[in-house]
Amino acid sequence: MTQAEAAALTVVLEAGAGAALAPWLRRSAGHAQASVARAQAALACGLASALTHPFAWSANRALDAHLPFAERAAVIELAVVVAEATLFGFGLRLRPASALMLSFVCNGASFGFGLLAWWLRQLLSGGG
Repeated sequence: MTQAEAAALTVVLEAGAGAALAPWLRRSAGHAQASVARAQAALACGLASALTHPFAWSANRALDAHLPFAERAAVIELAVVVAEATLFGFGLRLRPASALMLSFVCNGASFGFGLLAWWLRQLLSGGG
């Protein structure tokens, strides 16, 4: 998968996760209108992942020879979760705990999907 394909898939998955979490976000941040909150959450999550994905991709390549996958993924994903939570805190006016939870769920969705896609590709190619 190319970086552009991975970035596009990440943006779509994380925007979708943000939109799905909109009812919870309204309660967390006090948003009144469901459609506005859903669109805001999707936009914020999509933009945040579009901003952080190039850094995560580059960091993964730079650390590939130095850290095993699990450690490398943990370090990178932790940095991305914190960065995106900061953006959500300001952009959606969320409390820190809510911003962290939103970021964790969105990144977990895209990272988990990526692992599943990798595993399926290995399985179908006879390598797993």
